[in-house]
Amino acid sequence: MAPFDFGALRAPTLRANGIFPVFPNRDRSFSVARPGRGAAPAAVQGRRSGRRETHVELTSPEASVSLAISALLLVIGFRLAHPARSREWLAVFAYAAALAAQFLGTRGGLPGGLIAPGIALRIVGAALLVVGLVVAGSSSRARRRAAAAHDSPELLPHGQALDPVHAGLALVLVGQLLRGPSVAGGAMVLIATAINLVVARTRSQASQ
Repeated sequence: MAPFDFGALRAPTLRANGIFPVFPNRDRSFSVARPGRGAAPAAVQGRRSGRRETHVELTSPEASVSLAISALLLVIGFRLAHPARSREWLAVFAYAAALAAQFLGTRGGLPGGLIAPGIALRIVGAALLVVGLVVAGSSSRARRRAAAAHDSPELLPHGQALDPVHAGLALVLVGQLLRGPSVAGGAMVLIATAINLVVARTRSQASQ
Protein backbone atom coordinates (compact mmCIF):
# COMPACT_ATOMS: atom_id res chain seq x y z
CA MET A 1 0.00 0.00 0.00
CA ALA A 2 1.42 3.34 -1.02
CA PRO A 3 1.96 5.88 1.78
CA PHE A 4 -0.56 8.72 2.05
CA ASP A 5 0.70 12.07 0.78
CA PHE A 6 -0.01 14.47 3.63
CA GLY A 7 1.50 17.31 1.59
CA ALA A 8 -1.62 17.30 -0.56
CA LEU A 9 -3.54 18.69 2.42
CA ARG A 10 -1.50 21.89 2.52
CA ALA A 11 -3.45 25.10 2.00
CA PRO A 12 -1.83 26.15 -1.32
CA THR A 13 -2.59 22.73 -2.84
CA LEU A 14 -6.19 22.77 -1.63
CA ARG A 15 -6.71 26.30 -2.93
CA ALA A 16 -5.31 25.30 -6.32
CA ASN A 17 -7.71 22.35 -6.48
CA GLY A 18 -10.67 24.51 -5.49
CA ILE A 19 -11.23 22.63 -2.23
CA PHE A 20 -9.86 25.05 0.38
CA PRO A 21 -12.04 28.20 0.65
CA VAL A 22 -10.44 31.57 0.01
CA PHE A 23 -11.86 34.25 2.31
CA PRO A 24 -11.86 37.75 0.78
CA ASN A 25 -11.98 39.53 4.15
CA ARG A 26 -9.48 39.61 6.94
CA ASP A 27 -12.06 38.40 9.42
CA ARG A 28 -12.28 35.11 7.36
CA SER A 29 -15.78 35.90 6.07
CA PHE A 30 -17.48 36.50 2.73
CA SER A 31 -19.65 39.40 3.96
CA VAL A 32 -19.57 42.72 2.14
CA ALA A 33 -18.30 45.57 4.28
CA ARG A 34 -20.93 48.20 5.04
CA PRO A 35 -20.31 51.85 5.95
CA GLY A 36 -22.05 51.39 9.31
CA ARG A 37 -19.72 48.57 10.38
CA GLY A 38 -16.13 49.12 11.26
CA ALA A 39 -15.38 52.66 10.08
CA ALA A 40 -17.84 55.49 10.61
CA PRO A 41 -19.24 57.39 7.61
CA ALA A 42 -17.31 60.36 6.34
CA ALA A 43 -19.90 62.85 7.65
CA VAL A 44 -19.70 61.40 11.17
CA GLN A 45 -15.90 61.43 11.06
CA GLY A 46 -16.01 65.06 9.95
CA ARG A 47 -18.24 66.00 12.86
CA ARG A 48 -16.00 64.14 15.28
CA SER A 49 -12.89 65.81 13.91
CA GLY A 50 -14.64 69.16 14.10
CA ARG A 51 -15.42 68.61 17.77
CA ARG A 52 -11.80 67.71 18.42
CA GLU A 53 -10.62 70.84 16.61
CA THR A 54 -13.04 72.98 18.65
CA HIS A 55 -11.71 71.44 21.85
CA VAL A 56 -8.15 72.24 20.79
CA GLU A 57 -9.17 75.81 19.97
CA LEU A 58 -10.73 76.28 23.40
CA THR A 59 -7.65 74.96 25.20
CA SER A 60 -4.91 76.61 23.15
CA PRO A 61 -2.68 79.31 24.68
CA GLU A 62 -4.27 81.97 22.49
CA ALA A 63 -7.72 80.94 23.69
CA SER A 64 -6.56 81.08 27.31
CA VAL A 65 -5.33 84.65 26.82
CA SER A 66 -8.61 85.66 25.16
CA LEU A 67 -10.58 84.07 27.99
CA ALA A 68 -8.52 85.92 30.58
CA ILE A 69 -9.09 89.24 28.79
CA SER A 70 -12.85 88.63 28.57
CA ALA A 71 -13.01 87.71 32.26
CA LEU A 72 -11.02 90.84 33.20
CA LEU A 73 -13.33 93.04 31.12
CA LEU A 74 -16.33 91.44 32.82
CA VAL A 75 -15.00 92.14 36.31
CA ILE A 76 -14.03 95.71 35.43
CA GLY A 77 -17.40 96.36 33.80
CA PHE A 78 -19.28 95.05 36.83
CA ARG A 79 -17.28 97.22 39.22
CA LEU A 80 -17.70 100.31 37.05
CA ALA A 81 -21.43 99.84 36.48
CA HIS A 82 -22.11 99.08 40.15
CA PRO A 83 -25.67 97.92 39.36
CA ALA A 84 -28.38 98.68 41.89
CA ARG A 85 -31.63 98.60 39.92
CA SER A 86 -33.18 96.01 37.63
CA ARG A 87 -32.39 97.88 34.40
CA GLU A 88 -28.76 98.23 35.45
CA TRP A 89 -28.53 94.51 36.23
CA LEU A 90 -30.06 93.79 32.82
CA ALA A 91 -27.39 95.92 31.15
CA VAL A 92 -24.61 94.16 33.05
CA PHE A 93 -26.00 90.71 32.22
CA ALA A 94 -26.22 91.67 28.55
CA TYR A 95 -22.64 92.95 28.75
CA ALA A 96 -21.47 89.63 30.23
CA ALA A 97 -23.42 87.57 27.67
CA ALA A 98 -21.92 89.60 24.81
CA LEU A 99 -18.39 89.03 26.09
CA ALA A 100 -19.06 85.29 26.38
CA ALA A 101 -20.59 85.12 22.89
CA GLN A 102 -17.70 87.07 21.41
CA PHE A 103 -15.16 84.70 22.97
CA LEU A 104 -16.98 81.52 21.96
CA GLY A 105 -17.67 82.88 18.49
CA THR A 106 -14.02 83.52 17.76
CA ARG A 107 -13.11 80.04 19.06
CA GLY A 108 -15.67 78.30 16.86
CA GLY A 109 -17.88 77.32 19.79
CA LEU A 110 -21.03 78.94 18.35
CA PRO A 111 -22.71 78.50 14.98
CA GLY A 112 -22.01 81.12 12.36
CA GLY A 113 -19.11 82.20 10.27
CA LEU A 114 -15.82 83.61 11.50
CA ILE A 115 -14.22 86.78 10.16
CA ALA A 116 -10.46 87.10 10.12
CA PRO A 117 -9.64 90.59 11.42
CA GLY A 118 -6.83 92.55 9.84
CA ILE A 119 -4.22 94.58 11.68
CA ALA A 120 -6.12 97.83 11.14
CA LEU A 121 -9.34 96.35 12.51
CA ARG A 122 -7.55 95.02 15.58
CA ILE A 123 -5.97 98.43 16.23
CA VAL A 124 -9.32 100.22 15.93
CA GLY A 125 -10.92 97.66 18.24
CA ALA A 126 -8.20 98.02 20.85
CA ALA A 127 -8.51 101.82 20.70
CA LEU A 128 -12.29 101.69 21.20
CA LEU A 129 -11.83 99.25 24.08
CA VAL A 130 -9.37 101.54 25.86
CA VAL A 131 -11.50 104.64 25.24
CA GLY A 132 -14.57 102.86 26.58
CA LEU A 133 -12.78 101.83 29.76
CA VAL A 134 -11.40 105.34 30.30
CA VAL A 135 -14.80 106.98 29.75
CA ALA A 136 -16.63 104.51 31.98
CA GLY A 137 -13.94 104.60 34.68
CA SER A 138 -13.66 108.37 34.95
CA SER A 139 -17.43 108.82 34.95
CA SER A 140 -17.92 106.09 37.50
CA ARG A 141 -15.55 107.78 39.94
CA ALA A 142 -17.17 111.18 39.37
CA ARG A 143 -20.64 109.70 39.83
CA ARG A 144 -19.69 108.06 43.11
CA ARG A 145 -18.19 111.29 44.44
CA ALA A 146 -21.32 113.22 43.49
CA ALA A 147 -23.55 110.55 44.98
CA ALA A 148 -21.61 110.64 48.24
CA ALA A 149 -21.80 114.45 48.39
CA HIS A 150 -25.51 114.78 47.51
CA ASP A 151 -26.78 111.43 48.84
CA SER A 152 -28.25 110.55 45.42
CA PRO A 153 -27.02 107.47 43.55
CA GLU A 154 -28.67 108.70 40.30
CA LEU A 155 -26.90 112.05 40.22
CA LEU A 156 -24.98 112.75 36.98
CA PRO A 157 -23.22 115.85 35.72
CA HIS A 158 -25.51 118.22 33.84
CA GLY A 159 -25.50 118.40 30.06
CA GLN A 160 -24.88 114.69 29.42
CA ALA A 161 -27.34 112.97 27.12
CA LEU A 162 -26.03 109.50 28.05
CA ASP A 163 -24.67 107.96 31.20
CA PRO A 164 -20.95 107.64 30.35
CA VAL A 165 -20.59 104.41 32.34
CA HIS A 166 -22.96 102.32 30.25
CA ALA A 167 -22.00 104.20 27.09
CA GLY A 168 -18.37 103.32 27.82
CA LEU A 169 -19.29 99.66 28.33
CA ALA A 170 -20.99 99.71 24.93
CA LEU A 171 -17.75 101.01 23.40
CA VAL A 172 -15.86 98.21 25.13
CA LEU A 173 -18.15 95.63 23.55
CA VAL A 174 -17.75 97.12 20.08
CA GLY A 175 -13.98 97.27 20.48
CA GLN A 176 -13.79 93.68 21.69
CA LEU A 177 -15.90 92.56 18.74
CA LEU A 178 -13.62 94.31 16.25
CA ARG A 179 -10.62 92.54 17.79
CA GLY A 180 -12.26 89.16 17.16
CA PRO A 181 -15.34 89.40 14.92
CA SER A 182 -17.83 86.58 14.36
CA VAL A 183 -21.47 86.32 13.30
CA ALA A 184 -22.75 85.01 16.65
CA GLY A 185 -20.64 87.46 18.63
CA GLY A 186 -21.74 90.37 16.44
CA ALA A 187 -25.42 89.58 16.99
CA MET A 188 -25.05 89.42 20.77
CA VAL A 189 -22.85 92.52 20.92
CA LEU A 190 -25.45 94.43 18.91
CA ILE A 191 -28.18 93.48 21.39
CA ALA A 192 -26.05 94.23 24.44
CA THR A 193 -24.90 97.57 23.00
CA ALA A 194 -28.50 98.61 22.38
CA ILE A 195 -29.49 97.64 25.94
CA ASN A 196 -26.60 99.56 27.48
CA LEU A 197 -27.32 102.65 25.39
CA VAL A 198 -30.99 102.55 26.41
CA VAL A 199 -30.00 102.23 30.07
CA ALA A 200 -27.47 105.05 29.65
CA ARG A 201 -30.18 107.28 28.19
CA THR A 202 -32.65 106.31 30.93
CA ARG A 203 -30.16 107.04 33.70
CA SER A 204 -29.32 110.39 32.16
CA GLN A 205 -32.97 111.38 31.98
CA ALA A 206 -33.64 110.21 35.53
CA SER A 207 -30.77 112.27 36.94
CA GLN A 208 -31.92 115.54 35.37
